[in-house]
Amino acid sequence: MTENPEPLVVTRQQAARMLSISLTEIDDERRAGRLVARKYGRRVLIPLAELQRWVDTLPSDEMRFALKVVGA
Repeated sequence: MTENPEPLVVTRQQAARMLSISLTEIDDERRAGRLVARKYGRRVLIPLAELQRWVDTLPSDEMRFALKVVGA
């Protein structure tokens, strides 16, 4: 029985879905040089390792909840 190996690359559409962002945002990140894709013929492919690298560069969401002192 042959197992389906994990893909090494995904399309722009797949990357957008995986990251929960729009296709336009994928293209904007590529244009800005923050997300690097590869070309195979006319296809634009993004390595999964590149998606992980991009996610790792995003700032963390360190929400701080300030306690209000009532009557102070």
